[in-house]
Amino acid sequence: MKPLWDWETAKSHIHAKLVNREMNHELLKKVPYREFLDLAVIYYVTLDGLSESGTAAFTVSDQNMEVWRKDENALYQMVVSNMRLDGEPVFEDMEEIIRSMIPDAMPDLAVGIPKIRSYVLTNP
Repeated sequence: MKPLWDWETAKSHIHAKLVNREMNHELLKKVPYREFLDLAVIYYVTLDGLSESGTAAFTVSDQNMEVWRKDENALYQMVVSNMRLDGEPVFEDMEEIIRSMIPDAMPDLAVGIPKIRSYVLTNP
């Protein structure tokens, strides 16, 4: 759990995500964020190796910022740097992502997937 409190350990694992500002107004009172249109950029740190099943993550809080002695701009700059190091961006169709999550044994689940075109732009 060292990345929770050690900036040098955490900084290479910091990522960002967009959330709806209005729907997350309570969360935004407790975390550093940057406004983007009607959204907010918030930050999280990935933790590898906590379990055999994958990676865990925690949202960066104002408390982390105090311990790290960093401001929101430092987080943003680190995220930009990490995104460049993580590889090429990937543009994916949300319908295909959802379909890939449906077990082969349960094809009826695919019937309810909306036909609204929605996409995700991410880096691996």
